[in-house]
Amino acid sequence: MVPFQAPRDSKEMVTGYLDPRPWHEYFPSKQRQLPDEVVPAGNSRNGSNQFYGGRFDWDALDIDDDEMGDGKVVAWAEKQLSGKHDRPLFLAVGMYRPHIPWYTPRKWFDEYSIAEVPLSKGGNDDLADVPAAAQAMSKHSWHKWLVENEKWDDAVQAYLASVSFGDAMIGRLIAALDRGPLADNTIIVLWSDHGYHLGHKQHWEKRVLWEQATHVPLLIADHRLKSSGTRCDRPVSLLDLYPTLIDLCELDPVDNLDGLSLKPHLVDPTAESDRMVCTTFKRGNHSVRSQHWRYIQYADGSEELYDHRTDPRELRNLAMNPAHDAVKQRLAGGMPSSDASEDPPTKNPSRAKQTARPSPALGQGTMSGEVTSSSVLLQTRLTAHTQLDEHGDLAGSGGVVCFEWADNEDFRDARRTPLRSVDAKRDYITRELLTKLNTNTRYFYRAIYGVSAEHLTGGPVCSFKTLPGKDNLTPVRFIVGSCMNYNKFLHGKLGNAGDVITATDEDKRLGFPAFAAMGSLKPDFFLGTGDIVYYDNSLRVAKTVSELRKCWHEQFRFPRMIDFFQHVPTYWSKDDHDFRFNDSDNATDRLPLPRTGIDLFREQLPIVPQDGMESPTYRTVRVNRDVQIWLTEGRDFRSPNDMADGPKKSLWGPEQRNWLQMTLKNSDAKWKILVTPTPMVGPDMAKKSDNHTSLKGFRHEADAFFAWIGENQITGLITICGDRHWQYHSIHPSGVHEFACGALNDENARLGIAPGAKNGTDPEKKVRQPFISPEPSGGFLHVDAGNIFDVTFYNDEGRALYDFQFPEMTVTDE
Repeated sequence: MVPFQAPRDSKEMVTGYLDPRPWHEYFPSKQRQLPDEVVPAGNSRNGSNQFYGGRFDWDALDIDDDEMGDGKVVAWAEKQLSGKHDRPLFLAVGMYRPHIPWYTPRKWFDEYSIAEVPLSKGGNDDLADVPAAAQAMSKHSWHKWLVENEKWDDAVQAYLASVSFGDAMIGRLIAALDRGPLADNTIIVLWSDHGYHLGHKQHWEKRVLWEQATHVPLLIADHRLKSSGTRCDRPVSLLDLYPTLIDLCELDPVDNLDGLSLKPHLVDPTAESDRMVCTTFKRGNHSVRSQHWRYIQYADGSEELYDHRTDPRELRNLAMNPAHDAVKQRLAGGMPSSDASEDPPTKNPSRAKQTARPSPALGQGTMSGEVTSSSVLLQTRLTAHTQLDEHGDLAGSGGVVCFEWADNEDFRDARRTPLRSVDAKRDYITRELLTKLNTNTRYFYRAIYGVSAEHLTGGPVCSFKTLPGKDNLTPVRFIVGSCMNYNKFLHGKLGNAGDVITATDEDKRLGFPAFAAMGSLKPDFFLGTGDIVYYDNSLRVAKTVSELRKCWHEQFRFPRMIDFFQHVPTYWSKDDHDFRFNDSDNATDRLPLPRTGIDLFREQLPIVPQDGMESPTYRTVRVNRDVQIWLTEGRDFRSPNDMADGPKKSLWGPEQRNWLQMTLKNSDAKWKILVTPTPMVGPDMAKKSDNHTSLKGFRHEADAFFAWIGENQITGLITICGDRHWQYHSIHPSGVHEFACGALNDENARLGIAPGAKNGTDPEKKVRQPFISPEPSGGFLHVDAGNIFDVTFYNDEGRALYDFQFPEMTVTDE
């Protein structure tokens, strides 16, 4: 059957579910969808006519295969395959069985003994943990009738008989192809309707969102592919069939298809894929399948979640287990953001007025992160607007985006990353890793984005400079900031701000003044030491994924932040407020859950590659010959805060602590900069219990670490921390210097704790403190890092408050 384009004014009859007009030939005829079937006299052989008008029926017929409707279809198709064709042939052969009613030649019933028919395990009690919306879809009334009338095994036998009959018909087709002239030049695709549950979850047919009703056979055979005969267990969609055939037939690609070509999986069935496939049944009910998980959301908000690695029959609904919130969040990204309009379709869709899809914007700008001497991460987020909406959020926008980059501002000989789609799954964020860059070189880049590949525009020109690297003496300048409290900045006392409130109306429009001051210093990069956003505040406490994301949207849309990060690469660490809530550890089930906090931080900031979301966020980077920086992770691995202090209690966790010691010991850098979200020297407030200075916190680990530094003669160690809302320079009894950057904005600043204070963590005054901020003030640190290491404290207006320069230090090679 070779398709053709029917004339617009064609009045040929269309019957049944299929349109016969696009086909040159159609069996049995263009006026009939199905050939005649043999139906036993006295319908409803199973004793019930209440289901599907009596069509839920079965019987063993004393006839041959060729007398069945499917037998007649196959006989016709065998003739097509045996003949010669002077044009490419597209042959579609539709089998009716195993659709109900299950009337099949008796020999196929005889293949299955009633005593050996496999019944569904767990079928009678597996609706207890599914929501009411799912139970309403289930045909458990059918199951109840079949069990009560002892027909369950009869029905399964009849279904299996119909399947075997259908398999035999397919076998005849393949045999005919092998005998004919087309065997070496034919692509075979086999797929089916959704199968029956047969009592699993007390359900019988399809029309639900569970695996049994949404997982269908899909076989593709192309004699040109060496992988033929192998199995691929990646989730795909039947929407993929058209683009796959276009690809395999080497035809011109068609734009705007929802499906994807499966040719890469056919070439390499083991290729990794993080794809999720969505199935919808009735309005508002969606199911997403990844390689290992199925997640279902119903229109009423109820959920189901199944782990197919341990529960392939979906017997245990995990949706209510908070430990899987991050999995649900990730899978929910594969669902549609809205349902299609309920308006009836137009009678002439080709002439319907098309509404142009609005172009996306870069409402949060573009930034770079994790720059090294040869690589960088670029990131942007497509947004619907550039201003907050009525909900105080900056909604994302679907579209496509890539990055263009060059070593000159005119973009001569520019290169581009692949054009990628963005969607709700990753909050409309895209991130690309550039590698093989030249050392100590400024690069220029911009986002190229739009609603589609045919409608692209270029974003603002941005830049970053690669690091000098281990063998280069060039010094660098960087800035450290922390504690950016949006609600205190915007709302003052209403947002629980401190005593100093200086934000003007212009500041509230443009963002934190500190970013203007920092930008004027032309730093090479910026270190954010945690509390970048605040999930918890007197005005609101963010718990859900959408609420957490909103915290990032509302803050990173400030013009001053956008301008700053367009030209200053970043490194980020998280702390309690951008992890979960104040002083949070991993020991409670209070929302947001730890896994959610971990995933959201990696999602929102360019810390790890977009396909490396499981990578640890503790890392080290060699800046130049003299400087190496370590960024530690202070929340992911910590012991419970209220655990008794001692050798087993750890803020870092054993693996990170061992990595830290090993890399410090192996480093030949003159200045070893340990950046920690929380203080190690302090002093801090005595009431705190979540950091290394806390008397009831993690003091044992800190003391052991400083002792290890001395024992191993680690020289040039300097710690820089965030978390505290005042600036200070302190010196540990071991001689290690610590610099606290303070809060970035005035409204989040407070007076600090001095050594010897009774309400502090150093009542014996063992810590020396050359500087502590004299008044509550926002601010940041500026560092010149080369052969000489110089630290300057600034307030948020850019006024220098204190400077300390480490003397030159001679390092001799052993």
